[in-house]
Amino acid sequence: MINDWADDGMGKLNKEKFDALTGAYCQYMDIKTVMWDEVFDGSCIGMLGWLEYNVKRALGIEASDEDERHLGEKQVTGTICDLYSYQAKIEQLKEWLG
Repeated sequence: MINDWADDGMGKLNKEKFDALTGAYCQYMDIKTVMWDEVFDGSCIGMLGWLEYNVKRALGIEASDEDERHLGEKQVTGTICDLYSYQAKIEQLKEWLG
């Protein structure tokens, strides 16, 4: 996904990487016709599925032992943080896409 390719390696977006990626993509496709909201929503679906699985682990529905439940709890917290971070990145990417 575009937010992964434009990442600076520290979790922030890099405009130069973004411009290089979109520039290369534009040689073959028109980015003006891309349905960006659907693209960004599609990435959220995977993260929400991971969140669902880990909520079930934390509740003991998908966990076989206490360690697994604790791991699920940690993943729930981390995934929620990732979703907030992703939302901020989406706003930046939409701005750069015009």
